[in-house]
Amino acid sequence: QSISIPPAEDELTKNWETYTDKVFKFRYPKDLLTVEPDDEQIIIRSPFSSECMTSVSGSVEAIYLYNIDMTMQIKNGKSYNDVWKDSFGFEFNEKKSDGKVTIGGKVAHFFIQSAESPTYRKAYLVDISPTETLEINIYTRGVVFDCYPPSIPKSYSDNVDRIISTIEFIN
Repeated sequence: QSISIPPAEDELTKNWETYTDKVFKFRYPKDLLTVEPDDEQIIIRSPFSSECMTSVSGSVEAIYLYNIDMTMQIKNGKSYNDVWKDSFGFEFNEKKSDGKVTIGGKVAHFFIQSAESPTYRKAYLVDISPTETLEINIYTRGVVFDCYPPSIPKSYSDNVDRIISTIEFIN
């Protein structure tokens, strides 16, 4: 199954800030998110987190989760398959991936990691060139309860797909 992430609606994103890397750029709502680049990856987070309880480790404990928590990182390797295995720890198999999308005009496969964990992860690997990829990780609430504040504002969760839809690769 192949789906395409539609281009961002200009009216919704035209006033967003643009972050430009050496290989790609994207837009994000500066009033709702912070972008923290470092040497290895770009971290995109909401300025607010929620305190939640989890019992995944066997005992109940409090953890803090951001309402939006994303990372983007350029990865290099001999092939897409090698980068996939290095990034995610298992062999790439197109028939067993959770799906295929188009991001910034490039093919990306993704998987969803939702085992018993305080956070769930949706991971994309965008095929930029034969030796270069963009890894995108989106972390959301998993096995947690009694969160305060209790819900993620819709304006935050809607923005994840919009951010991804604004990605453009620089030639």
